[in-house]
Formats: sequence, C-alpha cells, structure tokens
Amino acid sequence: KAMAKNALSTIKDFRGQAQLRDDEWVRIDDTLTAVARDNTLGLQTLRDEGLEVPLDLGVLRFEWEDVDDFSDAEVDMSGTTGDSEDMLSFSNNGIPLPIVHKTFKINMRKLRASRRRGQPIDTAGVDAATAAVSRKLEDILYGGNGITVQGDSVSGLTDFVDRQTVAGNATWDGANPDDIIDDVMRTIE
Repeated sequence: KAMAKNALSTIKDFRGQAQLRDDEWVRIDDTLTAVARDNTLGLQTLRDEGLEVPLDLGVLRFEWEDVDDFSDAEVDMSGTTGDSEDMLSFSNNGIPLPIVHKTFKINMRKLRASRRRGQPIDTAGVDAATAAVSRKLEDILYGGNGITVQGDSVSGLTDFVDRQTVAGNATWDGANPDDIIDDVMRTIE
C-alpha cells in the first residue's frame, strides 16, 4: 500500500500540467506498463523474488550499514577466564539513485484530431520512450553506469566489485552442451 501511495503521489507530480483526459491517461498507463513488463525481464525477476525497495522520488541515495562480525567465542572449562570483549563496528554504504527518463511529446493537434474523430490517443511515443527507458534500466542492472555520488557508483551484476566469478570455457559458441552444463554447475557451486 505504501509503495502504491508513493507511486500515485509521484504520478500526480508529473501530471500536474497535462491536458489529457482520464481515458487517455489509462491508455498511456496501459501501454507504458505492458512495454515495461515485456522489456525489463531482469528487473522483473528481482521484483518477483521480493528484491524491491519502495522509494520516494525525493530519495537521491539508497543507504545502508554494514556490521563487522564478532571474533569466535571462547571455549574453556570454567567460563571465568578472561575473554576478548567485542563491540559491533558499523560502516555506512550507499548507492546513488539516478532517474532514468526519456522525454516525448504528444502533438496537441494530433490529440485534438483523434478526439474529434473519436479515436484513442496515439501511444507510439509512449511505447518508444518506455522501450528506451526499459533498455537503459536493463543495461544498468547488468553493466552499471558511470554516475558517482559521494564516492559511490551504481554497479551492475557484471561489474560489481564483490561479484562471484567462475573460470569457464572461453566461449559457448559451438561448444559441447556438456561443457556448458559443467560451466553452469561450477557457477552454482
């Protein structure tokens, strides 16, 4: 509910000066949702697994704390020997949250002509802009981007510093299917 409320508030911020009717917004929203769903499969997989954080448009950076571990517990027969005392140590981390966008216009003359003829609003611009944004979001998911804020940047799955890598065959082009399966199994292990 909170995420839906934030989304509605953000949508209203963007629609404040628009000259569109409710049914036109519905058609635009339906187009945008369908195109985004079809073109952001990597992001959709993360959402399906619950890896989504609802954020407001005013949040410029996602922040979290890391906590260092304690040392191992002491083992002895009396329980009174001096053990080393530990204290949790916290470090702040974060990533910038850029806005991915593509501007488009709906020609007022064409809009009025479609209304006069009783035709639905042309959503070709919505489709193209949403596809461009979707491609960029997927690019960022896998390859990150160059934006750096306060020393932190947005890393992708393939360039994240602490990513897990596994050496495998140089290429799968024309490879024996068993070699591909072996590579994938080594990755899973």
